[in-house]
Amino acid sequence: MASKIESAVFAMAKYGKVYRFTIPVSSAGLILVSTELDISIEDVVEKICNCRDKYYS
Repeated sequence: MASKIESAVFAMAKYGKVYRFTIPVSSAGLILVSTELDISIEDVVEKICNCRDKYYS
């Protein structure tokens, strides 16, 4: 199925008081980030992906 929809960019879970983001880093592993609920999801994901791409490309 991944060949049809491509690989995951990020996964997000919403808990009672936090969001938790999981972002794959090629063969290096995963970046896990927890934030408060009053954030812009798109901004957080963009910033994390930019850092990942800068240091793990």
